[in-house]
Amino acid sequence: MSTNLASQDNYHSLTQLPNRNVFSEKVNLVCQEINDSNELFAVVFLDLDRFQQVNNTLGHGAGDELLKFVAQRLQNSLADQDCFLAHWHGDKFVILLWHLTHLDSAAMEEKFRAIGQQLQAPFSLFGHDVYVKASWGIAISPYDGTDAETLLLNAETAMYSAKEQGRNRYQVYSPSLRSPLNPITLEAEIRNSLQNDDFRLYYQPQMNFQTGEITGVEALIRWQHPKRGLLSPKHFICFAEESDLICDIGDWVLKTACEQLAQWRKQGIDRIRMAVNVSGRQFQQIDFVDKIQQILEETNLPSSALEIEITETTVAQNIDRTHWILNQLQQMGVSVALDDFGIGYSSLNAIKNFPLNTLKIDRTFIEKIESNAIDAAIVNSIVSLGQGLNLRVVAEGVETFQQLETLRSLTVSPNAETFPQEIQGYFISEPLSADKAVEFLKGSNSETGFFCWQVASADENQHDTVFLQRLPLNQRL
Repeated sequence: MSTNLASQDNYHSLTQLPNRNVFSEKVNLVCQEINDSNELFAVVFLDLDRFQQVNNTLGHGAGDELLKFVAQRLQNSLADQDCFLAHWHGDKFVILLWHLTHLDSAAMEEKFRAIGQQLQAPFSLFGHDVYVKASWGIAISPYDGTDAETLLLNAETAMYSAKEQGRNRYQVYSPSLRSPLNPITLEAEIRNSLQNDDFRLYYQPQMNFQTGEITGVEALIRWQHPKRGLLSPKHFICFAEESDLICDIGDWVLKTACEQLAQWRKQGIDRIRMAVNVSGRQFQQIDFVDKIQQILEETNLPSSALEIEITETTVAQNIDRTHWILNQLQQMGVSVALDDFGIGYSSLNAIKNFPLNTLKIDRTFIEKIESNAIDAAIVNSIVSLGQGLNLRVVAEGVETFQQLETLRSLTVSPNAETFPQEIQGYFISEPLSADKAVEFLKGSNSETGFFCWQVASADENQHDTVFLQRLPLNQRL
């Protein structure tokens, strides 16, 4: 009886794969066995992308079935390799790959890449074809550790880096990926910081391309960590998105941004719009629309002063509910922007089927727009599309004068002003703290506070909050 219980304790009850304890012991054993040799082996930490969406839309029973299917596919794909597969917990799996020394770098990369190939095909769940991909991180011993704890921690760090790069990919660990935060204690630290008001919002201005007027700001979160200092979202947002913490963080951002805008309006800054990013999980909350309505009433803001930014992944989660939410927001007068437009496969479908107000051209198309004819053509097409659909267009990531000039030169027809209506990026301003944003916005709303196209400095690439000379009203373009 005791032997049977011990055996059961070594396997995950759902997938019947070895559990985390068995895997850790196995890794430590391999470390000891090859300690004096030059043998290479790898620990792989694999996490399903957006697994929670399956639970939210099809139920936890479907999620459990999906985990079984994933486990079976991984077993089948790894059956003829020198490896050890285990179920870490939840939607996370770990793999031990050994006998890698004889492989050259190309063969090793192909081996790592192949791990996720078996997950590309859809899974059939309760009559639905469900596409669930994965992100996986890899730590190679002895370079990235010589014990299970270190190798697993580094592989997990690499996995989160893969998610930050867009998901559905792998990342090999390097020390440069190391986060200042410990993922084991991260959830507790975030919860404590939400209670202690350790998060901050910074605001990046958006400028009307034709008039030079600052028309809005995008609220961007930072974490004033009590020990690590000011941290960018890359250190914690991916982790938060895998848990309910993203909803708590999102609610805080929405409320704080609206409160800040209300304060600015009392100071006479009343012609700008506040753009707030909303995650898929926050957007799909049953009381999301009610929360927005309540916040607007509490802050006494007109609904037209708020813009919600969502991605096409968000709108594709639950089509019917998404359509209802967007219609509710439109009826309220709240604008909706489709963020990162152009990088997904369903961008055109999204603007065809959903009520939207704004397209934000992804920064990847702006980065090399002055030297890449394909990027320039894509931006030109997006701008023309936006104008044809009566949508405001914002170009993100404008950092140099050359990019600005290239955007200005875009034209589809002689009579069409086809450059983006608004731009955003470090060329106009870096994200600013609330106090610095006040100074910037007051200056932009003054009689001489509009930008013109004349460079004020010989250094066109400097990152400052003032790049272009400001002209009086009678000289504005």
